[in-house]
This record gives sequence, C-alpha cells and structure tokens, in this order.
Amino acid sequence: MWLSTETESMSASPKQVWEIVRDVTELPHWHHFFAAVTLTDGPDATHPGHGHYVPRGWLGPVHSRTAGPFTASVGERSVVIRQPQPGRGEQIFSWWVAPGDEGTRIIQRVRVSGRLGPLFSRLSGRLSAAGFAEDVRRLAALLR
Repeated sequence: MWLSTETESMSASPKQVWEIVRDVTELPHWHHFFAAVTLTDGPDATHPGHGHYVPRGWLGPVHSRTAGPFTASVGERSVVIRQPQPGRGEQIFSWWVAPGDEGTRIIQRVRVSGRLGPLFSRLSGRLSAAGFAEDVRRLAALLR
C-alpha cells in the first residue's frame, strides 16, 4: 500500500470551500490531476455516486479505455472517490474541509492498494498527490 497525506490552509470560510469541494464534477477546475469528471448518479448525503474521470496528460487515454466507474461518497465535510484498479486494488482520493486558525484547512489523502499497488503508486498515485499546495491556490481563486 502507498499513502500520501497533505494539509493546506486558505483564508476562505469552510462553508465557501465546501461548496466547491463537495461537487466532484468541479475537480477539473481546481485539482491538477483531473481533466474531466462525469457522474452517472449521485452522490448525496445518503447514497454514493458513480462516474468516470479522465486524468490529465498521458494517463488520460489509457485510463479512459481501461478503468471502470469510480464510487464517490460525500460525508460531513468530506469527499471520497474510490477508483478500482487491476489486481484487486484501488486508488482512493479523500478530501476533508475543516475550520482552521485563520480560515479553512483542506486535507488530501491519496492511497493506492492491491497487488499492483507499487506499479500504480508510481504511475498515478504520486502524480495525483503531488502539487496539492498549487491545487489549493487554484481552489482559492475560484472563490474570488
């Protein structure tokens, strides 16, 4: 298993940040890894949603042809996307929005597991986890 956790802060209110983060279709507007996200249903507070995403860069066409749908769950100020991987593994993206000392803390966790976890951590895990500080800057720009 491979795991990365990053925390960033921004001056906007948790409510403002949550309005964007809870909508997984907004990911391409602020997160560097996602070129497109579509939902076939949900998610809502009681039911997970399902959909597909396309990563940016060379991974996009490969992922589009080979990946099945993801499952997205929205909790109390948290979003979790579970993307199945070959070899009975998965890549899990999680974001939490919490009050901070001077605004809002945003926590991102990316986890890759399964028999092919070491390969997928190098191909997509590290790439998707990198640059979170810049992602938060893009998110803050959407609030202006």
